[in-house]
Amino acid sequence: MKEVWQHIIDNERVQAYRALRFARNDQSTLPGYDQGLFNLHAVANRRTIADLLEEFRAVRLSSIALFESCDDRMLMAEGTCNGVRISVLGLGFVLAGHQVHHERILEERYFPLLA
Repeated sequence: MKEVWQHIIDNERVQAYRALRFARNDQSTLPGYDQGLFNLHAVANRRTIADLLEEFRAVRLSSIALFESCDDRMLMAEGTCNGVRISVLGLGFVLAGHQVHHERILEERYFPLLA
């Protein structure tokens, strides 16, 4: 469970960085990232769930501030990352949807074990 939350945090940072670059009209093609490599070096299991959730809260608030700072033109700006063309607004949906996706997986796989 800790590794999943660390993955959500790391992915949010990557997607927000991409959104920032595209919102500022950077047309550089951005590479993908190796989730497994990030996970291997994150040592999430040494952290508490409370610590991870606090970090997620801080990262999410930062992401919200980034997207709130964008005007309509910035939100519709597009760029290419990992071979996919996507808008800043689209990356915002990726952020939110990615968290929901993994929360559902946690609920399905782990929470029934707690019942």
